[in-house]
Amino acid sequence: MNLGPITFEPGLGGFVLRLEGLWSLSLFSLWQMALEEAIAWYCPDRPFTLLIDARAFAPQCFEVQKGFSQFLWNHPVLKSQCLALAGVVGPDHLLTHQALSGPTQAYFSEPALAQAWLKERKPPWAV
Repeated sequence: MNLGPITFEPGLGGFVLRLEGLWSLSLFSLWQMALEEAIAWYCPDRPFTLLIDARAFAPQCFEVQKGFSQFLWNHPVLKSQCLALAGVVGPDHLLTHQALSGPTQAYFSEPALAQAWLKERKPPWAV
């Protein structure tokens, strides 16, 4: 199902958030609310994964990713539900995947690489 920039992906066990448009704090707040609603609808009490594609905001794509990461990891409920967060920052970004990788959060140059990483971490309920 497609919820604007948010798509529920059963094979990943979570969501893909494709960020586009003109960057603003109000838009960031709308995306946060939309993500909370999508999670409440599809995964109210289940773990999930999240892929955030912010390539449209180059060269600020990493800062946008960082903002969503902080929102997620500081959220009172979502931080315990999110198994893994993968960010797509594009091939021209100076930061390397190795420098930013961790067990629950990593950044990639291409969506396919991020999806493959998330599939290895998907929750048991994912098909």
